[in-house]
Amino acid sequence: MKKGITVKLASAAFVLLLLVAHGVGDLGQRLEQPLSLFRDGEQAWVGYLLFAALLLIGLLYTVALIRAGKEEEAVCAGLAALLLFIVAVTPSLEGVHLLCSLLLLMLLFGHYWRLLRESGSPWLIPHSLAPFVLVLVSGYHSYGLWQKGLILYIVVLANIRLYQLGQGERVGGCRRPRRKCSTVVG
Repeated sequence: MKKGITVKLASAAFVLLLLVAHGVGDLGQRLEQPLSLFRDGEQAWVGYLLFAALLLIGLLYTVALIRAGKEEEAVCAGLAALLLFIVAVTPSLEGVHLLCSLLLLMLLFGHYWRLLRESGSPWLIPHSLAPFVLVLVSGYHSYGLWQKGLILYIVVLANIRLYQLGQGERVGGCRRPRRKCSTVVG
């Protein structure tokens, strides 16, 4: 089994669960809800599964970074997983929840910004504009839609990063040279 395949499966599960969560009830109302509010009400199980999938992605991503020898990145990913856990177990409107969810999004966005900057990638400017583009693409609909769009964007970036790290897999006992590619994160 290739590196990252489990993150890909957990990511696909997250996307499917997100679609299921939006398929129950009034779509407009579901779109405007932040992710944590899916834990409330009759369909709370879907909300908890969404957070479980994100936690799984975070943990598997952290392990993959450790295996790739990217300890500094792994510390950042581990901190993000801890913040996500706090967000997952605290009430949606509580101050700790709101603070940790904001810190989590900023940490992850900044993590990928730093990887792009350090690599000299031309994707740094589009990445820097992504939160604003999401506001425009969502038609200024709601914070909930923007937040879920940003979460999906970060999940995609994690998968791209793991794909990139897979470019240096061992072949015949020797390390295959990594290709320098400015089209992927890092």
